Amino acid sequence: MGAAAADFDGDGWTDLYVTGVNRNLLYRNQGGGVFADVTEQAGVSGTSAGGKKLWSVGAAWLDYDRDGDLDLFVANYLDWSPENNRICGAEGRRLSCAPTDYPGLPNLLYRNEGGGRFLDVSTSTGIGAQVGKGMSVAVADADGD
Repeated sequence: MGAAAADFDGDGWTDLYVTGVNRNLLYRNQGGGVFADVTEQAGVSGTSAGGKKLWSVGAAWLDYDRDGDLDLFVANYLDWSPENNRICGAEGRRLSCAPTDYPGLPNLLYRNEGGGRFLDVSTSTGIGAQVGKGMSVAVADADGD
């Protein structure tokens, strides 16, 4: 669904985080065009505190706690799955239901702990309490600090 590129581990190589419906992936750049899937070790799989994979659409790298390490914000969309899929439209014509027919999801914020590990701080920062239907993420330093 989306991707965010940055050097999260400070080794000089641009890494890649990819968002999706069924899974999110963090690829650590090994150099020479080689990437390693480090999603599970890093702790950024895109699942809720209860272990459910959320439909992730966008992501952005930022240093939200200003410690010099890049943290990761993940925007999530709808509480949809094949199991809770709804059928809409006239009889005999299957159509996708509108996003208004599904509840939104909370977003995720992962704090970079260093050493290739992240900690889900969505609840402690209040990010997880904000439910919506995110489609993308944009970050900026508005006051230049």
